Amino acid sequence: MKKSRVLALGTVLSTLLVPNVAMSIPVTDGLVAYYAFDGATTDGSGNGHDATANGGGYTTGYDGTANGAYLFDGNDWLSTSLTLDLPQGTMAAWINIDQYDTGFNRLNLIFEHWDNMQFGLADSSAPGDNDGHYMLKLRQGSGFNYAFGGLAELNKWVHLAGTWDGTKMRLYVDGVEIAATDAPSPPDGSGPLVIGRHSHNDINFWKGAIDEAAIYDRALDSDEIARLARKGQPPTGSVPEPAPLLLLLFGIGLAGIARYKRVSRTQYCQGCYDY
Repeated sequence: MKKSRVLALGTVLSTLLVPNVAMSIPVTDGLVAYYAFDGATTDGSGNGHDATANGGGYTTGYDGTANGAYLFDGNDWLSTSLTLDLPQGTMAAWINIDQYDTGFNRLNLIFEHWDNMQFGLADSSAPGDNDGHYMLKLRQGSGFNYAFGGLAELNKWVHLAGTWDGTKMRLYVDGVEIAATDAPSPPDGSGPLVIGRHSHNDINFWKGAIDEAAIYDRALDSDEIARLARKGQPPTGSVPEPAPLLLLLFGIGLAGIARYKRVSRTQYCQGCYDY
């Protein structure tokens, strides 16, 4: 087997057998900010929107990773310098709720952007008295448009996502659409994004854990949302078991490389003497 063919086979096999672990989030197109919370509050998108902790700490992530999620106890938040101007967009996160508040202006917020975009749990100020329901809320003029539904489940990891495309806003729980409503694009932001509470008032704190929080500059489609919710995929950090055929090919490739080295060494050493 020629060297070039052996190396090509090795490249193919390594691509098939070794997963890309540079970024654990499965959808990266249009990613503005990404907080994996794997022991740090850095922005994994590469855009430099790191968050600064104001209290709180780490807890076990949605996939069982130690120190793989951020825990908010109702008085903590993360500040950023990120200002959002998103005619279209997506907000998504894995969440585990310890408790939610009830009453007027008692939201519990994952993301909040200067009253223009609010993502988390609704309160009684939402139409229909929706205390503790999953929610995406976008400003329109002096009022708001809402997509909400599904009473929050406590002490359980759930994937929540909200999208808007300038015509409709949609809400997804565990990769399944649960609400949709007509809505124009929200106005441009005038202040930075905050994680875990209201951006400029000391209210609306999150109570529980957040993991794999992400913001996009486009409305992800239903298939992409399902991928974020890891539908049919192994959890982050695990390696799929290689198929038997791939293992066989891998073995053939290793055998070819070993044979090439033996042949090359024999040819190179013809005429050599042992001392």
